[in-house]
Amino acid sequence: FQKWRKFGAPPNTPGPMAHHPAVKEHEWIAWMIALHFLSVLEIIAADIASGVTSIAPLRNNRSDSLPKPVTLIRGNEFENVLFGYPTNTSVKIGGDTQVWKMTNKKCLTTFQPSVPGSELENAIVSGRAAKDVSVMEPKSMASFNKGWVLDLGHDEKNAKRILHPYNGLGFMDSKQALYGVKASGTLSFFLRFDLFHTHTPKAPFKESVGSPEVRAETTCKSITVCQVNESRDEKECDIQSDLEFTVGGVSIPPEDVQIINADGISYKGKKLCVYFGVPERAKPVVKNLAIEEGNEPPSAGVPDLSAHAGIELGIAVINESILLRNGPCSVSHIIWEQA
Repeated sequence: FQKWRKFGAPPNTPGPMAHHPAVKEHEWIAWMIALHFLSVLEIIAADIASGVTSIAPLRNNRSDSLPKPVTLIRGNEFENVLFGYPTNTSVKIGGDTQVWKMTNKKCLTTFQPSVPGSELENAIVSGRAAKDVSVMEPKSMASFNKGWVLDLGHDEKNAKRILHPYNGLGFMDSKQALYGVKASGTLSFFLRFDLFHTHTPKAPFKESVGSPEVRAETTCKSITVCQVNESRDEKECDIQSDLEFTVGGVSIPPEDVQIINADGISYKGKKLCVYFGVPERAKPVVKNLAIEEGNEPPSAGVPDLSAHAGIELGIAVINESILLRNGPCSVSHIIWEQA
């Protein structure tokens, strides 16, 4: 607990901020996490040694089995995305404990670094401006008139410039996002279904897409869209009211767009994500992203996007008052929940 606010970064770098933990606080957090891991390892070691411990009942269930969340569940629809759902199964651990399971989700992001295959840019069908412009370059309104722009926020860009002489303090951390205003038009994504991991057996998608057996709402339950975590002008974009969302050709009514008010999904009090269900009339489609929009064939480690069933998500700014200087709308993460 000595030198609690002493940072390891060089002087005059943007790292030492009031909301950033310093070196000793990082060490303290790491120590607490290590103790949690140690507790689990002790149970596993006892389990291996004797074969009869409290963890045995859970080992007989599927790997996605979880205990009931300690977070207070308030009955909001978006809580299934965060915490999963209760099942009819119970296990004997100091009494009957209900088993919970996580829903089947997919996530794409613009942030870097990211896991191969999780790049949000690869899911874009249309609506993006030029791809060959560095995120560090200044962007004028002319760029936004051509579509949504992959860029860094003002503060993030300044921080990157300051850190450049220090090699980014030794690690990549790029909070880049797709930014747009009303003139940017609609940004369209193709969200791929994984028909082989849904709870209800399906026929091969080439035969069944568009038929009554495979409907969008029975394959994709919900979509969550998040903006980049940065503080801007008080007149900045409101992700809940300044954007219009279209799923499978069906516009989402504004009252159905829920702001996610939960721990860990805000930045300095600013709510970052919205949630909405997939409407019944939404139509799934089959797309070949490897040849559309001039995309290159998928590289090693990237899922094959050719001829897959999915649904299109359109995002457009509807508030003409959203300006570049105040803070354009942004999209940095999309999560869709499969049935």
